[in-house]
Amino acid sequence: MNLFLQLFALGCATGGIYAISAMGVVAVFRSSGVINFAHGAVAMAGGYVMYSVADTAGLSHLIAVPAGVLASALIGWLVYVLVIRPLAETSTLTRVIATLGVFVVLQQGVVLVYGSALKIPEPYLPTGAVRAGPIAVGADQLILFVFSAGLTAVLWAVFKHTRFGLATSAVAESPRSLAALGWRVGRLRGANWALGGALAGVAGIALAPGLQLQPNSFALLIIPTLASAMLGGLRSFPLTLLGGIALGVLQALCAHYLDLPGVGDAVPFLVIIGVLMLMGRALPLRSHVNERLPRVGGGRVRPVRLVVAVALAAVAAQTLLGVQLLDGLTVTLVTSIILLSQVVVTGYAGQLSLAQVPIAGVGAIIAGRVLAATGIPFALAILVGGAAAIPVALAVGLPALRARGVSLAIATLGFGVAINAVILRNSDLNGGAGGLQVGFQSVFGIDVGSIVYPARYAILCGLVFVLLALMTANVRRGRVGRRMLAVRTNERAAAALGVDVASTKLYAFVLAGMIAGIGGVLSAFRNPTLTFASYDPLTSVNGLIQSVIGGIGYIPGALFGGIGQNGGLATAIANTWLFDIARYLVLILGIGLIVQVIVQPNGIADVIAHPPRERRPRLRTLRARLPQPPNPLARRRAAAVDAQIAAARQTAGRPSGGRLEARGVTVRFGSVVAVDDVSLEVRPGEVVAVIGPNGAGKTTLMDALSGFVPASGTVALDGRPISGLPAFRRTRAGLTRSFQSLELLEDMTVLDNLRCAGDPADAASYLIDLVRPDRGRISGATVAAIDTFRLAGHLHQLPTELPYGTRHLVAIARAVAAAPKVLMLDEPAAGLSEVERAEVGGLIRHLADDWGIAVLLVEHDVELVRRVSDRAIALDFGEQIAAGTPDEVLADPRVVDAYLGGAQPALSTATAPAKERS
Repeated sequence: MNLFLQLFALGCATGGIYAISAMGVVAVFRSSGVINFAHGAVAMAGGYVMYSVADTAGLSHLIAVPAGVLASALIGWLVYVLVIRPLAETSTLTRVIATLGVFVVLQQGVVLVYGSALKIPEPYLPTGAVRAGPIAVGADQLILFVFSAGLTAVLWAVFKHTRFGLATSAVAESPRSLAALGWRVGRLRGANWALGGALAGVAGIALAPGLQLQPNSFALLIIPTLASAMLGGLRSFPLTLLGGIALGVLQALCAHYLDLPGVGDAVPFLVIIGVLMLMGRALPLRSHVNERLPRVGGGRVRPVRLVVAVALAAVAAQTLLGVQLLDGLTVTLVTSIILLSQVVVTGYAGQLSLAQVPIAGVGAIIAGRVLAATGIPFALAILVGGAAAIPVALAVGLPALRARGVSLAIATLGFGVAINAVILRNSDLNGGAGGLQVGFQSVFGIDVGSIVYPARYAILCGLVFVLLALMTANVRRGRVGRRMLAVRTNERAAAALGVDVASTKLYAFVLAGMIAGIGGVLSAFRNPTLTFASYDPLTSVNGLIQSVIGGIGYIPGALFGGIGQNGGLATAIANTWLFDIARYLVLILGIGLIVQVIVQPNGIADVIAHPPRERRPRLRTLRARLPQPPNPLARRRAAAVDAQIAAARQTAGRPSGGRLEARGVTVRFGSVVAVDDVSLEVRPGEVVAVIGPNGAGKTTLMDALSGFVPASGTVALDGRPISGLPAFRRTRAGLTRSFQSLELLEDMTVLDNLRCAGDPADAASYLIDLVRPDRGRISGATVAAIDTFRLAGHLHQLPTELPYGTRHLVAIARAVAAAPKVLMLDEPAAGLSEVERAEVGGLIRHLADDWGIAVLLVEHDVELVRRVSDRAIALDFGEQIAAGTPDEVLADPRVVDAYLGGAQPALSTATAPAKERS
């Protein structure tokens, strides 16, 4: 018991320091909505400044400690002014990636100035023991714990009761409203970034004497910091303190009682995963803002160019390149393979993973141990490494089922730290100080050892890269690629189209993991003795930076990123003809990333694919007005699409209607009842309208029926209960919907939006598309939607290029392309002109009368409801207050009071049903 209390006390002291650092993250997040991944590096900088002033310059700690805090505060302010503020109009994800660049710049700057050797600062607090019965705690630890508690109280009071604190809470929610009240939003955010930097500096200075100063280990302070901040909900300072203490205690207890290497480093990761699993959601809420990610390439393969390039590279490797350049080429190729995995998981599927390099390390360590133990051929060992990485990648991908964006990046970075601590640094697995001895390798009897035959090994790596790149291009061009892009762009819309979002995410992680594992094997086997120090999480951060610089949405982007790898072609060329660039390369990459996300976030490959002159609006407009020479490739593609549409039109069948029944549907958000015991029925060929004022629960009812929010009650389609089905399975069963905000897939053409809805939901395509991409035939329902909504002239345009009214038609047509039995439309006429509303109304009646589809219509336009609906129900505060024909419902006094503000609408004298009136 005494030992437990001792560990508990030590954990509290460490947790207090974690909490101080985490409060800096909370201050920044509350003001800007950005999680600063450079926070640990800022803390490291504060510690080194204190060391320079006190230990190097010999000044008093009374000067050194404030100097370190002020330096960290200045760095925090500069990060906001130079990096974050220029990116104010970009996505949160872009700003987070920029902070990763800052992280690398600070870390590498410290290495260049101070070196990577361990620095041991002199203690500046009393080091004697303070005893309370059997428990002994260092005086410095007790002082820091009391300081962290006092600092928490001060921050809570400041942010709770001062104008500065209240304005900080408001600025992340509505900066324009705050600016209208006279506040300088930029200065307020800059002050909070300076405060966050200062708190990071305090944590770094507090940890420096005990943790000692070493760039790599100190920079990873971000993991327990983020875990503590997440336990505080990224909002509450007191809860952040409690979270940090709980984390410190858990680390101390696990490190002592669990005989497992690296378990202490893995604890913060487990805390992060637990928080995400409890607080995350399978699908985002309506309030979720979809982030615009870098542009994606089409995956087009030019066979002749590819063959010529491979042949020339092989000849150059055998005859022209020296040993140093060959080694640089090999490093570039194996790095490009690992970065190719980043293209799949982040570029195509939109899942920000910071664990790809540790996953590659797992593939390497398993392949090495299997080959050393069994002597299997090297070719088979490569496949073993790829297969071994799959379960690890699957585990890394599990948080993606309930997290996305920045939260997922935190989880994958934590997972990378855990993999590195528990597996890659485990001497029982990695061979200890001597590494794993595997000797030189051969493939099909041909020696390919990179030391003796560097050209052969480079050619082998090049062939593997080409094969994996072709496989990745196949996936991009096939149905699986369409699903990935749909999930990347908008998870809610993808689920509404019948895409299994969870399976698509996990497939992306599995495929990326297999590719990374193969790259990890080829990287490790460059030497006859395998070591695994280079597969650490910081290298994974560098890998993401290289991917973004190269073009994370493009396959060639992986190759461009690999050229910049330390020891790659850029290093070899510079070392051969210029100067020793290796020690500056990581710093250059970090600065390059920061500049690129500000100037050209799509990467080098996008600049090549879309030269700057193509992106100039005036030139685009001029070219659109002038006759252009025919594009043979575009003409062939259009002709192929026209042929598919013509063939499908011959056999096109219209969807048949179904019957939707809902009984006692209730939706609760905590103590708030958004929908209260609503029942309805929609029959084939019938339009039922749901009306009510804003906040009445109309869209929430539609979300409950389509499976986007949990609800009690029963929902049945053609008598079959579907209440327990997720959203995508309800779509496949025949219940489709549109969205008030349209939620079109902006990165895909109109045709691909429609195809995504009409694609068959088979699992075989996940394997078939790897070798032979199946673009999918255009379904009869898709052709019928194209013809009915007159979209033939817009099929090859992006949704962003269409007029607003046409975008509405595309949104409805996409739901129709899924061949629904029941179609739910959420305010399809919102924002349209009178003529466009009349057109939409006619199309709704056409779908019901001629196609027999059951239509559930949520709409504010009273006249449109009266004109197209057979029956209507009215909601107010989630309760059903009226039901009947549209005229009866609109004349109901409760509807007049609730929905129309007490002014009774002018009712038509016609009392015939909507079918007869139309």
